[in-house]
Amino acid sequence: MSARKEAEFSAENLKRIKQDVYQRAGLVTVKLPVRSKRTRRNLGRKAGIAGSVVLALVVAAGAANASGWIDLSRVLGYIGADRVGLLKSINQSSEDQGIVMNVLGAVRDGESAEIYVSLQDKAGHRIDPTLDIYDFFVEGASSHNAQTIHYDSRTGQATVRFLVTGKMQNRMTLRITSFLRGAHKDENYDPRLDLTHLLKSQSSQSYEVLKNLDGVVGMGGPKMPEAKDMDELHVLPLNKVSVPLPGMVWIKISNIGFVDGKLHIQVNREGKMAPYNHGYFYFSDKETSSETDYDYSISRGRYNNADGSWAGDYEEYVFDISSMKQLEQLKLQGYFVEYEDWVQGNWEVTFDLDQISQKLEGRTEFDWDGVEVREVEVSPLGVTLSGNHFDKIDWTTSDRVQKLDLVVHFKDGTEISATAGFTQHDGGPVIWTAPETLPIEDVISISLNSQNIIVQ
Repeated sequence: MSARKEAEFSAENLKRIKQDVYQRAGLVTVKLPVRSKRTRRNLGRKAGIAGSVVLALVVAAGAANASGWIDLSRVLGYIGADRVGLLKSINQSSEDQGIVMNVLGAVRDGESAEIYVSLQDKAGHRIDPTLDIYDFFVEGASSHNAQTIHYDSRTGQATVRFLVTGKMQNRMTLRITSFLRGAHKDENYDPRLDLTHLLKSQSSQSYEVLKNLDGVVGMGGPKMPEAKDMDELHVLPLNKVSVPLPGMVWIKISNIGFVDGKLHIQVNREGKMAPYNHGYFYFSDKETSSETDYDYSISRGRYNNADGSWAGDYEEYVFDISSMKQLEQLKLQGYFVEYEDWVQGNWEVTFDLDQISQKLEGRTEFDWDGVEVREVEVSPLGVTLSGNHFDKIDWTTSDRVQKLDLVVHFKDGTEISATAGFTQHDGGPVIWTAPETLPIEDVISISLNSQNIIVQ
């Protein structure tokens, strides 16, 4: 038999084996993802037939236990067979107040892990498509992210993916203690305010001086002041005006004015759901529709809720707008999310999760914007960068991380560019979670800003 015929025979048989496995696993209703060869800047690459089949067999075998097949079809449909194939089957549940949390499967790669969980309300309708996990804990993890990736309206079941990083051990505990539901989002909120009139109505402009960030509970934004300037921060006095915002009873403008040549808009949050509702202001140009985001924001004060949580009840947004003349061409808008309810409980599962052993490593002397990258590590889940001064970069800012230009290169000439999905906490390694599973046997190198790093 020729090599070509042998390859065709093997592929056909592997296809039949895969279909048989999926049929027994109850996954026949799922349309398997078609993955095509892509080029630089896109988010994927071609995967070999044999590799996909092996991974499909892994998930099918891993899903079998004493209670029968675990239905991972809801996960397979949108994360792909390759990713599901990496998951270790957990299938452990916890129930509180009629709500069942089931840890479906998980995978861990050193200091990062993905955990897939389903939640279903058997006593009511507290789980809906807007589910937002609020308080949760993963033992050993220092950075957390939870995202609802699927909701089945027929069963009322939501699937949540937890992405966590930190010094985790093989024995892990996942605990959820609260979640939000009933989210209403307004991305182009119009407060219908005449800011020029509002600014002119104030008899005088003044500011307060905060020494050593006294009373500040948080700051954020792409243009935060340098650390050397934070010994003395100029902010608006609290509650000099009280301007309600149409349709939103939980927030009002409590002051507005120019401070040090920049426009400050201060808001005050009130009411039961105020600590959980969130959003921000921005400006759009009346002529071009281009948007101007705030430079940074300052959180002041705190709630003392019965549940012990706290958050800044005053938020001050700072814009690079220096005069009322500039405002004539701008329209104030907002992006706000309001929730209907905050549900508390206790859902906890402890399970064993060994880390995967497939890894490639490389060393470099790459310096970028004060960041020093000295080691790179590639696994099927993504890329880990180790070195120094990673906390100098806001890794959640997409335009900033795109300038890093992290690219994974494969032997067949295809590439995957990292445009988002970076996490970093407390000065530790930076982890990029790939949008799809990386076939690391085909990875040849990683590049940072066109500097090539061989991995092996």
